[in-house]
Amino acid sequence: MYIPKQILIEIVNQNNENLDLEILFGLKIFINNESCHNYSMIKTLSNGKKFISQEDIINNTELKHLESISNFESEKIEFYIWSCEARNSLINCLKATENTLNQENPKEVIENELINRGSTAEDAEKYSIEMVEKLRGDLKMLTDLYDCKNCETLFKIESIIDIWKDNSSKTYKFVVI
Repeated sequence: MYIPKQILIEIVNQNNENLDLEILFGLKIFINNESCHNYSMIKTLSNGKKFISQEDIINNTELKHLESISNFESEKIEFYIWSCEARNSLINCLKATENTLNQENPKEVIENELINRGSTAEDAEKYSIEMVEKLRGDLKMLTDLYDCKNCETLFKIESIIDIWKDNSSKTYKFVVI
């Protein structure tokens, strides 16, 4: 299996000094030129670093569904910085979720929306309970995206492409200009 045991992502300045920035990243693991496994949300800590284990990569991508991960080899990988537009789009979704959950009765709001979109009253009642809980969980998990500095930061390059030839540890540095 050619997935590094551990990966370190660092945000550095042009003098290779670590910067205390929270940045949102993604990882594409290409199976071939047309298909990839996507680890879509990786956020550096406030110290500008993020350690990712082999287990994290497997558990946060479709790789976890492979029957034989031991034989897995990727064609190439790409670490990429989320664009400002993608980050803002997700934040707008979070704000809409917050607005829904801040309603006096969010279950009823969701239930009515499901009925307006064609669900039966019985299904809408059942799924609205599940959706409120899911939205609360998503909101809790994603609110730290507000702190990401993707829109305020300019990078020398916005993606790094590599080929994993073994499972030795890797470090990827994104340079702020």
